[in-house]
Amino acid sequence: MQTNLLDDVLERHLNDGSPVYLTLKDNTALKGAVKDYDSYVVMLGGERDSVVYRHSILKAADAAAHKVEPKKEVRPPAPVQRAAPPRPAPQSRPQQERPPRPKRPPVRPTNVPQPERAPEAQAPAMNPMAEKMAEWLKKQKGGG
Repeated sequence: MQTNLLDDVLERHLNDGSPVYLTLKDNTALKGAVKDYDSYVVMLGGERDSVVYRHSILKAADAAAHKVEPKKEVRPPAPVQRAAPPRPAPQSRPQQERPPRPKRPPVRPTNVPQPERAPEAQAPAMNPMAEKMAEWLKKQKGGG
């Protein structure tokens, strides 16, 4: 494995057991002893054990070199529960006169037999298959 500067710093802190100060890309500061690391993550021990992705590390330095204490985890404040303003009572609208609905045409019953059309009313140019189909339908209806 090819070593880089971060590997060298982490290896030194792993062997010494000295604390390291990590600053992440979101400006979160972590302080702890390096327990182990690989090419993807760093395991820190301290007040709380942490696993940090290496690609999120912005800076790594000796904790003793920093006079500033690491920032505590900043959690956003809990949302304030505000009472909703009282709703006004619903106002009744005055009833408006509606125009009468138009009457629907009467529905023709489907069980009443319809008068048969004269053969002239059929389409004059039917192909032979259509003619056979029409004959078959008439036989099925009982008409012939």
